[in-house]
Amino acid sequence: LHSNHLTGPITAAFSMKSRSPEGNFNIVDLSHNKFTGSIPLNVSQQKSMDQLVLSHNSLNGAIPSSLGTIQRLT
Repeated sequence: LHSNHLTGPITAAFSMKSRSPEGNFNIVDLSHNKFTGSIPLNVSQQKSMDQLVLSHNSLNGAIPSSLGTIQRLT
């Protein structure tokens, strides 16, 4: 979903049904959009996520500490 001029809270992106066979996203690239608000807490539920790219948006607030529990995340 990189560079699609998506807007609004980022929460909707993590409730989509398009997932890998394991039931989780492997790479989440939401960069270069117009997302606003904070990083949702449910992002840490994606336990098999390898990469999370949120750069070049208008996000604010603290980074959820629960992201540190995703062992595969780089």
